[in-house]
Amino acid sequence: MKRFMLLILMLFLLSACVEEISLDYEKEYEKIVQNDFIEEMNNQNLELRENITKLQEELTYQKAQTNTFIERLKEFLDLPSRKASPSDWISEEQIQVQDDKIIININDAVIAKVTDTHSLEPTIDKNTHIIQIKPQNESDIRIGDIVAYESQLTSNLILHRVVSKGKDEDGWFFVMKGDNVGVPDPESVRFSQIKWVVVGIMY
Repeated sequence: MKRFMLLILMLFLLSACVEEISLDYEKEYEKIVQNDFIEEMNNQNLELRENITKLQEELTYQKAQTNTFIERLKEFLDLPSRKASPSDWISEEQIQVQDDKIIININDAVIAKVTDTHSLEPTIDKNTHIIQIKPQNESDIRIGDIVAYESQLTSNLILHRVVSKGKDEDGWFFVMKGDNVGVPDPESVRFSQIKWVVVGIMY
């Protein structure tokens, strides 16, 4: 009987120990799982921070590129408006390049010296020599050409650029303007007033 009671007591004690060990194991396992989870979260957090840093660097680079583009665009938009160039009066066949000289074959051309009016500087300045020819008809005169015309407002020939042309009940007319003058000339110029067209400039 005593042995039986002793055996029961030992089984009870053993059961209590096993239960305590089992609880301790579960706690340790729970700690291990929690530590692995925390480590995984830390790794993910670190990866996210690295990605955010890379994105911030890329964003900074893109902002710099955008600012550079905007500055260049501003510079382009701030450029003066493009003006029409004179038409091609002298063909390549009219120019002969020799060893000691250049010959330009222009029929009925004259050379003139420009007075100091500043209206076409820096293209044409004081004492610049220009080559001129007589236009044959209205179609010869094109926007961008520099012409010398007789003004109804002054006795001197005016050397200005053609900025537009049109037609009314009296025929073709031309609007002239000096490159350095803010407004066009006050009169509409008829073909009969145009005496010369500049085909060459000598400095």
